Amino acid sequence: MQAIDAATVHRLCAGQVIVDLATSVKELLENSLDAQATHVEVKLKDSGLTSITITDNGHGIDTSSFSTLCRKHWTSKISRFEDLEHVSTFGFRGEALSSLCSVAQVTITTATRDSAPMGTELEYNMSGELTKQTQVARERGTTVRLTQLFAKWPVRHQDLKKNIRREYLRLVSLVEQYAIISDNVRVSLINQTRTGTVTHVRTVVQSDRLTRLLSVIGASLRPHMARIEHDSTQDGDVKIDGYISQPIPEAGRSGSDKQYLSVNNRPCDVPHIKRLINETYRAYCPAKYPVFAISITLNAQTIDVNLTPDKRTILIRHEAVVLDALRKALGRVLEPEESVFSVNRVQTQIVAPSETVGGSSVQQQNVAPEHGDNAETGKRTVTVETSVPGVIRCFADDRTEPSRKRTANSVPEPNPVHSKKLKDPLAQPTVSAPRTRPTPALPTQPTASKKLQTMVIGNCRNRIQNDLCSWSQTRTRMQRKHARHMARLEESQDRSMHSEDIADAERGGVQNTDDPEQASRALSRLIHKTDFARMSVIGQFNHGFI
Repeated sequence: MQAIDAATVHRLCAGQVIVDLATSVKELLENSLDAQATHVEVKLKDSGLTSITITDNGHGIDTSSFSTLCRKHWTSKISRFEDLEHVSTFGFRGEALSSLCSVAQVTITTATRDSAPMGTELEYNMSGELTKQTQVARERGTTVRLTQLFAKWPVRHQDLKKNIRREYLRLVSLVEQYAIISDNVRVSLINQTRTGTVTHVRTVVQSDRLTRLLSVIGASLRPHMARIEHDSTQDGDVKIDGYISQPIPEAGRSGSDKQYLSVNNRPCDVPHIKRLINETYRAYCPAKYPVFAISITLNAQTIDVNLTPDKRTILIRHEAVVLDALRKALGRVLEPEESVFSVNRVQTQIVAPSETVGGSSVQQQNVAPEHGDNAETGKRTVTVETSVPGVIRCFADDRTEPSRKRTANSVPEPNPVHSKKLKDPLAQPTVSAPRTRPTPALPTQPTASKKLQTMVIGNCRNRIQNDLCSWSQTRTRMQRKHARHMARLEESQDRSMHSEDIADAERGGVQNTDDPEQASRALSRLIHKTDFARMSVIGQFNHGFI
């Protein structure tokens, strides 16, 4: 056995830290945010194949750190391993700049508050050693420029050129995550190609998280985004805050590309948490995936972020508690609410003897109020379920005495419907129910049972428009329509049964004949749907039956 030389060790370790285009930009973007910058610009030329430039207005790099800036495991974030329990910065391993020097040509221009408007341009070799230092004009902040990315790594360089579009889209998604979670920071991503310059990400400094999220996913989703919150006092030290799209088709996406999760304000990948969110959402909207930006805050001592060099994979000590808290928060946002409707008593009036309804005449009289739980106030209770978006299913408790049953042809007068939420029994906002088109049953005698009706209310659940409804009037109208349909059906059957062609069919069908008139009459005869019950299959041709 023999020891590996320092240069080989450096290249071996660097290949694990900087693996693609996205991780190279991620390390520099995190350094800019750790420097308390309020403006970070990521500018690529030819999607990163030619150059990558990250410019910020942070506090800059002190002159004493120039020579050790790109050395392996030199950092200002921590001084011992125990500091990881309280680290609040994105980076802490001291590997980013050193690894970048191994895979690309690195040039850094920086200036502090004291040295501005004079700055310093620094150049480093593959080992992270300072090779050139030049005085340049520069405002406070730092600019890092990478060129010839993976030029000395032939396999990775070839893969980057071959899949540059896929790598660039992955970079855009990563920058979007940092743009959403960064408060009071303007983040922009610009790509300069031969066809022009395109800005893919741009946020505003003075904006809330929802505004930054909409700048990434599109402002058209603003009406469909719901706030998700969870108080940390309910489940230990778990705090959940963010936004998720409503479980309706127009708010979801066909893929899971616009899903942003952060733990302790650090973008990360936690498969169990994302799986829970997607499964809960797809239980209400199976055809779509949610759009969400959710931030989970935990006790720093209960998570481990030092698993991989990119620090995107983390371990949570009490993951079951976090999942349970997230499940509760999602349930409060996605699950529909139940309501109770207080419906006015329906006054029924019988038509006068001179008037006829459906061919029968009846006498006129008044019907007394229905007896039930609210007999004194003349009201009855209707329980409403809103399990389907835009549909309310009403269960009306009809309890009428046998002596006061309504007739089948009674014409009710419509009455307004008032609603009140179950969650707040004191508040009674008054709204009107929509006009409904229930599916009535066949004429039967009313009994003391719950009657199911369905009301379609636009595109959103629990929203009621101004209109009137009457179940009895609709049932009477449908009964008349059913009677007319049956009469037309019987008349059609009578005509077909007396026709000569049907008689021939009953005797076994039309036989082969040389008589043109008989053949023409057989081919033009009327076939009714009831005739198919008397037919039999005698052959098959081209996947069809004769």
